[in-house]
Amino acid sequence: MNMDQGSQFTSNAWLETLTNAGVKVSHTGIGRCIDNVRIERFWRSVKCEDTHLRHYSSVSEAREGLGKYIHHYNHTRPHQALDYAKPNDFYCEPSISPTGLAGISFNNDLDPIHPKPFS
Repeated sequence: MNMDQGSQFTSNAWLETLTNAGVKVSHTGIGRCIDNVRIERFWRSVKCEDTHLRHYSSVSEAREGLGKYIHHYNHTRPHQALDYAKPNDFYCEPSISPTGLAGISFNNDLDPIHPKPFS
């Protein structure tokens, strides 16, 4: 789980809960506002394309609806940032390399996809 460095995410109780559950923990760099850009963009899509339109009336209805939306988001919805590939195809199919992203490589210290583990 990659998190920012807010007090709730750096507290001993939170970190122990995650590590005891076998979750790898990493934190974004101080002052690196772009570290959370992918997840912030994802939640914007969830809100604009699903929750603000559907107005779920119960937790079970939201759970079911959001599950369907997330499946759609990953398996059927093309993404401009992935050269209109679907995330499942792009990240899970090694033969797919959209032309707009084929040459991208990340400096290990700045890689937002594979952040360094918190230590």
